[in-house]
Amino acid sequence: MKHFERLAIINFIPFITNSFEELTQTIISWGSFTEEDKVNFINDFITILEEERTFYYGYWHQKDNMLKHRKDIVEKNLNDRLTL
Repeated sequence: MKHFERLAIINFIPFITNSFEELTQTIISWGSFTEEDKVNFINDFITILEEERTFYYGYWHQKDNMLKHRKDIVEKNLNDRLTL
């Protein structure tokens, strides 16, 4: 619990970043993380994110392609409603 409050911010950083690279750089440079945090958690966390990214990029790319037709219909419907 000693470091929980300081490290809990890591759950919210994805909401303020726009890409994987920006996410990892923001985590690495976040001002409230200590060197001890980086050695004991942050560096390993970034490594795990990078390893998982390889799998999930392909996974979500495939899902995105499978749902493209549905997404196009929803987008068109929303655009039509917004231009009324």
